[in-house]
Parts: sequence; structure tokens; C-alpha cells
Amino acid sequence: MSGENNTVVLSWTAPDDPNTFQELLVYDIRYFTNQEIAWRNRDRAGRISHSLEVKAPGESQSLTISNLVFNLDYYFVIKTYHRRPSPLGGKTYSALSNNAKYQVPFLSPAPEGKIVFQDWVTGESAKQKFIINADGTGRRDFIADNDAPIPDPRLFLDEIGGKRILNTTSTAGYATRDITVESVDDAGGRSIQNLTLSKMADDFNPVWSPCGTKIAFVSAPRGKNSDIFIMNADGTNIRNVSNTIERDLGPAWSPDGTKIAFSSNIGSGSAFEIFVVDVKDAEGNDINSEAKRLTHIMQNSRFPIWSPCGTKIAFTVISPAEPYVSGVYILVVDTGELVYLVSGEVLDWRSSAAAGQ
Repeated sequence: MSGENNTVVLSWTAPDDPNTFQELLVYDIRYFTNQEIAWRNRDRAGRISHSLEVKAPGESQSLTISNLVFNLDYYFVIKTYHRRPSPLGGKTYSALSNNAKYQVPFLSPAPEGKIVFQDWVTGESAKQKFIINADGTGRRDFIADNDAPIPDPRLFLDEIGGKRILNTTSTAGYATRDITVESVDDAGGRSIQNLTLSKMADDFNPVWSPCGTKIAFVSAPRGKNSDIFIMNADGTNIRNVSNTIERDLGPAWSPDGTKIAFSSNIGSGSAFEIFVVDVKDAEGNDINSEAKRLTHIMQNSRFPIWSPCGTKIAFTVISPAEPYVSGVYILVVDTGELVYLVSGEVLDWRSSAAAGQ
């Protein structure tokens, strides 16, 4: 094995299986981060997509794997299985190879504000909140009295005073939810408007656009997977902006309101990856575009949050390893570079000014 930066080359010799024809063998290449792979956890390890054929016994083979996450240790194993099912049904697997470890070099993200996250602490019964510089330095406890509250994306203050609050409300008599907005004026007057009012779809996870004129939300018609929709603040002009065949969740507006990041398991089996879709052009006109996949981690990547300047996205990766752990990752949108920042789950990304610097 050899590697440079966030690319590794795995090398091995083709195995010999006297019990079957060589052309019936298939490589199954797996990986974990920060934990070795054993037989008990092999099925939880991420699978590397490839088109390699098994060569004649003893011949050299290799596979180049790129775009690994900086600041992580990777463990790779190889096994083979037969294309032809065993007499008892299912696949017949070989033993696992040894774990090949590759340590991706440390890379510090360019500093841009601070990230609020939560993580388990030994001896505590609930996750604790922390704040850290976006370059990975200066971790400290999040102090509720001194630090600015973690913003609720459902809350939006009107310029004229008062506020409008997005909520998800159960539909009476149906196993679905609707998106509602509650308007509260300075005198305490309240009014609630149902924006979706659908008995045939489950609507949830609403978030205001940065300027407060549009709302992104998740909608799952009965019997179908969920998509990301946007609508005007009054509930008109509803349109599907992700339009995939799998589950799309967790919409997050870019700071300029032209893009929406979300997580989806389209094209990645059961694992969720981070996608982005353009919803406005340079002139501010609504557009329909195809969602672009940003990550290929092959683990559950969820809860995207944009950086204040809109060049990066922080998100949480939930590892299938034992025990189940999560980590905060940072993606550079233009280059695709991925950096592991810290253990935990991301909650907010705030500018230096908002963080009190």
C-alpha cells in the first residue's frame, strides 16, 4: 500500500481458489475510519465501488482510492465471494485480508467563524454542547449565558416588528403533518395559517430562506419517498426541487438563497450523502436544476449547515462502526475537499462577529 495526501493505492496478489472457477470470484473491498475491520463488524464497513476482475492466481493487482477525508485513519480489507450461490443459498465468502491502515495527513480548514456542536461526555447522561473554531482550534464548553443562543431556523423576525414562526402540525384524523406559520405582532396578537394542508402527504422540517420570502421543507406523499420542496412564504408556488427517487431530508439554504443542501440516499444504497441543488440563477430567477452529489463517504452524512460565506458545508457523519459514533466534517464546496473536524454532531456555524470575537 502507498499513498499521498488524500489518495491511497491498495496493492495485493490475486488469490487462488481451488474450489471454483477463477472467473466466478468477485472482490469485496471494505473500509472503516478509526477502527479496524473484523469478521463481526465486516457488514457494517463501507463498500468501495470498483470494476476490478480477479486476475490469475498470484498476479499483482491494485486499486487507487481518492478523495479520502483529511485527518482520519482508514482501515481497508479485501475478501472474495463466488458469483454462483452456495448449495445452501447466499454467497460464499473467503476469509478477510489483513487490515491495511492509511493515515490521511492533517489539514486545517481555513478559519471562518466558529462551529457549535454536541457530543457525549463520560459521566454525563445527556450530550453536552461545545464551540470550536472552524480550523479545529480553541474548543471550549458552550456557555448558555454568555454565548449567543443556537438559532432556530423556524424563527424569522419581520422588519416591521413581530415575528413569524414556522411549525409542523399534525393533520387531525390523519397520519400526516402540515407546515404552518404563526404570525405574532408586537402587541401579542397571534394568527396561524396552514400552508400545505395536505392529507395525502407528510410535510415537515420547514426552514426559512435567508430573506424570509420562501420556505424549504420535506414532503413525503403516501407510499413514496420524501423530496425537498420550496414555496413562497404564503404557501403558493410549491415546487419539487430535489425530485429524486430516494429519501431526501434536512434542507439547508445557502447564505445567498440560491442553493439548498440536503442529505439523500440516492445512488448510495442505504447510506445518506450530501447533495446540493441550485434553486435560483444569477439574476435571482427561480430555476429547476439537477441535484449534485457532493460526498461519497458511504456512511450516513446528515444535517448540512452552510458556512457564513457559503463556501463550505459542515455536516454530521454517523459511522456504522461499533460503537456507533458521529463526527463533524467540513466540505469545501468548490474543490470537494473533506476534513474531519471533531467528534460529535454539528448544530450551528456562526461568523466571528456572531460568536463574539
